[in-house]
Amino acid sequence: MKTSLKAVSIVLALGVASCSSPSKKDNNEGSAKEANSCVVELQNEGKTAFTSYKTNDKVAVGGEFKDVEFMFPNNGKSLTESLEGAQVRIATNSVNTGDSIRDGHIRNYFFGTMKGGDAMKGEVKSVTGNEEAGELSVFFNLNGLGENLKLSYAVEENTLVLLGTIDLEMWNALSSLASLNEQCFDLHKGPDGDSKLWQTVDVRIEIGLNKEDC
Repeated sequence: MKTSLKAVSIVLALGVASCSSPSKKDNNEGSAKEANSCVVELQNEGKTAFTSYKTNDKVAVGGEFKDVEFMFPNNGKSLTESLEGAQVRIATNSVNTGDSIRDGHIRNYFFGTMKGGDAMKGEVKSVTGNEEAGELSVFFNLNGLGENLKLSYAVEENTLVLLGTIDLEMWNALSSLASLNEQCFDLHKGPDGDSKLWQTVDVRIEIGLNKEDC
């Protein structure tokens, strides 16, 4: 589903010193007009990646989801206002770790054992920060439960980057984690012979950001 994204206007207050009152007024009006033309647009294309960890040495296993839908319903005057109420839906069957066998195990023995495991959903409930960096509070739904997930955000050139960590225990998903670890028991063994799959998963979301006349 293609997401219709709305342009966001950022209004900057500029003070211009002048020798005469008429000149000062004209300069201020010109500066405000120029500032009002600055438009920020969040693109409908992005990347949703994750990093899970196995063995006691915490070896990283990366992947991403190919089918992700973003919605930005607010037409705010700033980036922070545009993020308010933003929503995401992630189709779990689109998981891609670069290994088709592993992907099948994740679909069947992890998400397949969850309630409503076909999708993960999130909605931004609050934004703390400015136009360059801050934090989001996201009501995140997984395994039939909704809990608050904290994500940091930062603008990196033409990309909005969101970072966070999901603790599966918060969503009562440890049994699903155990199911996956049992299926891949030997593959999750380290040099010490122990098989372990960590309950925390790091996430990184990248959303394209266009700026015009800024």
